[in-house]
Amino acid sequence: MPNNLEQICQQVIDDRLDVLIFPELGMDATTLCIAGLRLAPIQCMAWGQPVTSGLPAIIDYFLSSELMEPVNGQYHYTGKPCTFAWCWDFLSYY
Repeated sequence: MPNNLEQICQQVIDDRLDVLIFPELGMDATTLCIAGLRLAPIQCMAWGQPVTSGLPAIIDYFLSSELMEPVNGQYHYTGKPCTFAWCWDFLSYY
Protein backbone atom coordinates (compact mmCIF):
# COMPACT_ATOMS: atom_id res chain seq x y z
CA MET A 1 0.00 0.00 0.00
CA PRO A 2 1.40 3.41 -0.86
CA ASN A 3 2.25 5.76 1.99
CA ASN A 4 0.50 8.68 0.27
CA LEU A 5 -2.77 9.53 2.04
CA GLU A 6 -4.32 11.20 -1.00
CA GLN A 7 -3.47 8.25 -3.25
CA ILE A 8 -4.87 5.72 -0.76
CA CYS A 9 -8.10 7.69 -0.34
CA GLN A 10 -8.54 8.07 -4.09
CA GLN A 11 -8.13 4.30 -4.52
CA VAL A 12 -10.80 3.61 -1.88
CA ILE A 13 -13.14 6.13 -3.55
CA ASP A 14 -12.51 4.60 -6.98
CA ASP A 15 -13.23 1.10 -5.61
CA ARG A 16 -16.66 2.27 -4.34
CA LEU A 17 -16.56 -0.03 -1.33
CA ASP A 18 -19.77 -0.96 0.48
CA VAL A 19 -17.85 -1.88 3.63
CA LEU A 20 -14.40 -0.77 4.74
CA ILE A 21 -12.77 -2.93 7.42
CA PHE A 22 -9.86 -1.67 9.47
CA PRO A 23 -8.02 -4.51 11.22
CA GLU A 24 -7.07 -1.89 13.82
CA LEU A 25 -7.43 1.82 14.49
CA GLY A 26 -5.14 3.89 16.62
CA MET A 27 -1.77 2.30 15.93
CA ASP A 28 -1.19 4.23 12.72
CA ALA A 29 -2.15 7.85 12.03
CA THR A 30 -2.82 7.16 8.34
CA THR A 31 -5.56 4.60 9.00
CA LEU A 32 -7.14 6.87 11.59
CA CYS A 33 -7.23 9.70 9.02
CA ILE A 34 -8.77 7.41 6.40
CA ALA A 35 -11.42 6.23 8.86
CA GLY A 36 -12.23 9.83 9.74
CA LEU A 37 -12.96 10.63 6.10
CA ARG A 38 -15.78 8.06 6.09
CA LEU A 39 -15.02 6.74 2.60
CA ALA A 40 -17.50 3.85 2.81
CA PRO A 41 -21.11 3.74 3.99
CA ILE A 42 -20.26 1.04 6.55
CA GLN A 43 -16.97 1.06 8.43
CA CYS A 44 -15.77 -1.65 10.79
CA MET A 45 -12.76 -2.28 12.93
CA ALA A 46 -11.48 -5.51 14.41
CA TRP A 47 -9.42 -6.48 17.40
CA GLY A 48 -6.01 -5.70 16.02
CA GLN A 49 -6.46 -3.00 18.68
CA PRO A 50 -8.85 -4.77 21.09
CA VAL A 51 -10.50 -1.67 22.50
CA THR A 52 -13.17 0.68 21.23
CA SER A 53 -12.19 3.39 18.79
CA GLY A 54 -14.22 5.85 20.84
CA LEU A 55 -15.40 7.28 17.53
CA PRO A 56 -19.13 6.47 17.12
CA ALA A 57 -19.52 8.66 14.02
CA ILE A 58 -16.69 6.82 12.27
CA ILE A 59 -16.98 3.13 13.19
CA ASP A 60 -20.30 1.31 12.80
CA TYR A 61 -19.27 -2.18 13.92
CA PHE A 62 -16.56 -3.75 16.04
CA LEU A 63 -15.74 -7.23 14.68
CA SER A 64 -14.84 -9.70 17.38
CA SER A 65 -15.31 -13.23 18.62
CA GLU A 66 -17.58 -14.54 21.35
CA LEU A 67 -14.40 -16.13 22.69
CA MET A 68 -12.84 -12.69 23.19
CA GLU A 69 -15.73 -10.75 24.72
CA PRO A 70 -16.84 -10.62 28.36
CA VAL A 71 -20.48 -10.78 29.45
CA ASN A 72 -22.08 -7.43 28.57
CA GLY A 73 -19.12 -6.67 26.32
CA GLN A 74 -21.34 -4.56 24.07
CA TYR A 75 -21.13 -1.76 26.64
CA HIS A 76 -17.37 -1.47 26.07
CA TYR A 77 -17.66 -0.18 22.48
CA THR A 78 -18.98 2.87 20.69
CA GLY A 79 -19.44 0.85 17.48
CA LYS A 80 -22.01 -1.95 17.51
CA PRO A 81 -20.26 -5.23 18.38
CA CYS A 82 -20.56 -7.95 15.75
CA THR A 83 -19.34 -11.15 17.35
CA PHE A 84 -18.69 -14.46 15.68
CA ALA A 85 -18.76 -17.89 17.31
CA TRP A 86 -15.19 -18.50 16.15
CA CYS A 87 -11.90 -16.71 16.41
CA TRP A 88 -9.78 -15.59 13.46
CA ASP A 89 -6.37 -14.14 12.90
CA PHE A 90 -5.82 -11.57 10.14
CA LEU A 91 -2.14 -12.39 10.02
CA SER A 92 -2.82 -15.99 8.99
CA TYR A 93 -4.04 -14.71 5.61
CA TYR A 94 -0.83 -12.92 4.65
